[in-house]
Amino acid sequence: MRNLATPSFSGASNSRRGSSVGLVSMLSSPNQARYKGLISTAGIVKFSAWKRENEIQKLNFHEFILQKIGEKEPDRIWIKDLSIGRMERFGNVHSLVNKVASGLTKNGFVKGDVLTLYCSNFVEYWILALGVWTCGGIVMPVNCELPPDELELQMRESKTKILVCDDFNYVDGLDFLENTNMIEKLIIIGNECTAQDKVILMTDLLNDDGKKVPQKVIFDWAKDVIYMPFTSTSSGAKGILHTNKSLMSQFYSPDGAANHWFDQLIGDSIHCANYFFHMTGFYNFALGSIYGISIYTLSEFSEQNFLEALVDTKTASISCYAWQIRILSQSPLVSNYDLSSLKVLMTGCGLLSSTIRMEVLDRIPSIKYRKKNSIASSKAADVPDDHIIPMGLPNMYSMIKIISRQDGNPVDGPDQQGEICVKSPQCMLGYLNKEESSAFDNDQYFHTGDLGYYDNQGIVYFVEKINNLIQFWMYEVAPSILESRLLGSNNIVDAAVVGIPNKENGQVPRAFVVLKPGFEETEENLTNLMESRLQDHERIRGGLYFVQNIPRDENWKVLRSVLAEYKPHVNNLIKRPNKLFKQLHPFKYVNDFEKKRCL
Repeated sequence: MRNLATPSFSGASNSRRGSSVGLVSMLSSPNQARYKGLISTAGIVKFSAWKRENEIQKLNFHEFILQKIGEKEPDRIWIKDLSIGRMERFGNVHSLVNKVASGLTKNGFVKGDVLTLYCSNFVEYWILALGVWTCGGIVMPVNCELPPDELELQMRESKTKILVCDDFNYVDGLDFLENTNMIEKLIIIGNECTAQDKVILMTDLLNDDGKKVPQKVIFDWAKDVIYMPFTSTSSGAKGILHTNKSLMSQFYSPDGAANHWFDQLIGDSIHCANYFFHMTGFYNFALGSIYGISIYTLSEFSEQNFLEALVDTKTASISCYAWQIRILSQSPLVSNYDLSSLKVLMTGCGLLSSTIRMEVLDRIPSIKYRKKNSIASSKAADVPDDHIIPMGLPNMYSMIKIISRQDGNPVDGPDQQGEICVKSPQCMLGYLNKEESSAFDNDQYFHTGDLGYYDNQGIVYFVEKINNLIQFWMYEVAPSILESRLLGSNNIVDAAVVGIPNKENGQVPRAFVVLKPGFEETEENLTNLMESRLQDHERIRGGLYFVQNIPRDENWKVLRSVLAEYKPHVNNLIKRPNKLFKQLHPFKYVNDFEKKRCL
């Protein structure tokens, strides 16, 4: 899904260490509201209907997906790219996967080889992935707008053998093929160029005779890596290692039970506005295939294309980003389209002001807004005023431990904050090229780096990412709480808070706000309003500044390091997006959609 237009709307999305790559899902089904968390030991929570991981079927992930696809109505749409009208039906998928697997085998692709998907939301995306897994290979999805130098680093680290490009970035792919010794083959989707040595057209793979499909590949179910997305961490981008075990644990549900939210909410189709290379896009593909839900998407995104697609398909559900909700709430084009078919709108754990949420519901009253935490699917329909987000109950295969940050031991009971740790077969195997990940403790609990707690019913709550806490004297201040207070104002559509150095107190909070178009506000008024809602140590002592956009990366996380380097203007009002942001992050400045690789 590539942005073609330059819409002036943006949003927020927080992603935490390991979270954006599907660390663990949480229960959110309204049908399971009667269940409670089981607090068997102080500091440790598990689901009251908890099941042991040996109940999970030991199938290879791709075989499980293909099995489920084969059970669906053959004529039903599987995935349709509304940008170009390309689609495939459930009944065609298995034969196409075999053709691709045969073609890959003829090109020397074998078990353990890595194929990197550097392309947009094409139907071929998941056909290729399934073909790679049939060959025993590893799929590495990357941001289709990742700068070439960053892509090169990730491909070198992963030892990529085949790179997949589309008609937008195939020039970069050819450059890698011709001028480096990293990759052996290049696959191109959607470009009419002529096949040549080491260059494979996707159309040729889809027309392969299928005679070289490999025999059933034997995997070590728990240890062989099959899916390797990269995620941003406090120490830079890292490859996450997922196995058949971790993926099957995320998607397998016993008969009569649900291990996730998808089948309870969606209906018979969904518009996936998420990128396929993100875990939300991956979840749409996998759960859509399992439950026979048709997926509509756009390989070329623009505001007009997005709205037209929603009208043409009359899809009742959307899985999208916070900035796309901003389009629905503020774009003048929305009034030109009948969006009354929309019923469910799901987004990641981004902070959206109450103004944005209410404007969406006023414009499209048929919508039910639902948040999805990035390591959870929360059944909360709104962000509470204090921004302490209920993530839900641990799912049936997982255990949550809250540990004290002072001594590392489990907390004594409910409502005591500490680091959230997870033990689950859904967890990744580890990080790429890291023999032993320090993120796992001796009891195999994954340390998320998130601050949270559980209540007396076993429901887990997220407070803040620990690395984002502002150290003010003897207190720790959560930026998200201050941001939620700011977003409580009807005049503010976006906000971010960072800590800046202070000689006396260590750090003090500084706030940046984006005003609703056509509205005016003063620093004094907002500061007074905030101080009436905050404790003394939470006061915004570092100043409050008005900006046109909050700088965020390609995953819509706030670029707090950029904000921390901001130099205030004399008049305290930025008429245009701060040039400093673009100088420091020419690619990652995305709030005005000036992505240099997509215009």
